[in-house]
Amino acid sequence: MPLDEIILGKTVIDGDGAWVDTTVTISGDKPYTLPIKTVLIRENKQWKVDYQATMKWVSKGSAVYSVISGIKNMMGELAEGLNQSMEDVQKAIPEIKEEIKRIEESLLEHVPELKKQIEEFVEDLEEAIKELGKESEESSVTET
Repeated sequence: MPLDEIILGKTVIDGDGAWVDTTVTISGDKPYTLPIKTVLIRENKQWKVDYQATMKWVSKGSAVYSVISGIKNMMGELAEGLNQSMEDVQKAIPEIKEEIKRIEESLLEHVPELKKQIEEFVEDLEEAIKELGKESEESSVTET
């Protein structure tokens, strides 16, 4: 792995095993600082890095980094999408206002016509009720 920086921290010795808290910065487009444990084993009175055990820490850290990085990317994309949506809504507001104004004008234009039709309907209804009343009176007079 291409490393930019290695910082050694606390060392813990436990019999023939030990580990060193280590912070590594992995280089790339977006450098990433990864805390790991460098695992050591004692062989022939010398401390050596247990490469496989240390790489397990790196892969665990990398998996966590991948998840965190994925979440950060999704949050960024979501924020960008929301910003774009808000911009689209703001751009559409003048058109929406204009359409509402056209609908209002159309309704106001038709109100007198609707009022006239309702008045004519009420007059016709009153006339029909009067006619029914007259027919009802005539039939009651004729029956007696």
